[in-house]
Amino acid sequence: MDKPLPVEELEEVEEPLADESGEEVQAPLAERVEAAAEQFGAFLGQVGLAFWEGNEELAKRIGPGLKVWCLKGRRDDLEGITAGLGVWLRAGVLGGAGYGVWRLVEAHPGVVWPVLGGWCVACLRARVTARKKAGTGTGNQAAGDAGSQTAAPAAVGPSPEEVLNLLHDLVEKHSEGGKATPGLHWPQVMAGLTDRHPGGGSKKGAWTAADCRRLCEAAGVPTSDGTRARGEGARKGVSTGVRT
Repeated sequence: MDKPLPVEELEEVEEPLADESGEEVQAPLAERVEAAAEQFGAFLGQVGLAFWEGNEELAKRIGPGLKVWCLKGRRDDLEGITAGLGVWLRAGVLGGAGYGVWRLVEAHPGVVWPVLGGWCVACLRARVTARKKAGTGTGNQAAGDAGSQTAAPAAVGPSPEEVLNLLHDLVEKHSEGGKATPGLHWPQVMAGLTDRHPGGGSKKGAWTAADCRRLCEAAGVPTSDGTRARGEGARKGVSTGVRT
């Protein structure tokens, strides 16, 4: 019969393995679990941030789009309250659609899961698209900064006071039958800038919609994506421009 090992030898057998430097080869289980928990928590934080950024991007797209759609309901051939009834009607349609979705979810709670899943996918796609645009914009800006060192200085545009005078004259020009135009579209503003300040635009001397927006904002004139206008050069329905 084998002789039982002494207690001291048993304790030596149960000790964890160590390398030549005396350090343990493998970390204790508690430390490994804690490290895994930290990594998982960081991953969840990144996922939550991605959904949050995507949700903000969707809100930026959907909000202005719905606003423009509602403003398209305004009729310029009518006056007073009746001219804006179309706007309120479209707003009511949106409100009714939201109420219908709420009642559907209330009657069938299971519907919320596919809707929520679709919204999450849309958030992630919006975030990816925004990141790509931001990366492209940064690259274009870097290229523009490099090219600006050798490019000739841009022509000085009209002053804010000259822009205000131009817009005032354009409103008088495009008002028809004693009825003031509700706004000016960018083609009309570009034509006015070309007449008074030829060769001062950013596109090889030609004026662009971006130039019009920049000059109007510098002059303190608010711009809008839901502008209606009359006269030569005005587009049908609503478009980008300034309201008078």
